[in-house]
Amino acid sequence: MRRQEPRCAARPKPGAAYAGCDAPFELYQDSSGGDNWRSTNHQNREGTVTLRFRGYRVREGTAERSGDRATPIVTQSRGA
Repeated sequence: MRRQEPRCAARPKPGAAYAGCDAPFELYQDSSGGDNWRSTNHQNREGTVTLRFRGYRVREGTAERSGDRATPIVTQSRGA
């Protein structure tokens, strides 16, 4: 019996269509994605805002895309 490779599908936010995703897959939300993402409300105990970018990024295979706010759903299946 041949082993089937896992299949992945993801949508980063509500209303977006599911799309197949290539490995490796990563979805990372660094900040809220709102207009005030660099606000002093987000500073650490040294008074530094350590957020690197607004919103989220998705890396899959060799591609990368980004957006403001992720509410992701990711599925993985193998076989029937």
